[in-house]
Amino acid sequence: MIKIDNFINNEFLPPSGNEFLDNPNPATGKILNQVPVSTEADAIMAIEAAHQAFQTWSKTTLQERAEYLRKIGQV
Repeated sequence: MIKIDNFINNEFLPPSGNEFLDNPNPATGKILNQVPVSTEADAIMAIEAAHQAFQTWSKTTLQERAEYLRKIGQV
């Protein structure tokens, strides 16, 4: 089963509680993958990373942002 980790500070990290939920296809009920059950600590880490990244990210072009998001979606 594929487990999707949190994407924080430009890296994939498992949730600190190491818990995951099944992510079913709503049409079929078939389990597609598992997604993280993020904790408060995970959220705080993500928020802090976002604040740090804002200065650089806010200066990127729309095209650059779209390319980053495409790369994330390919994982």
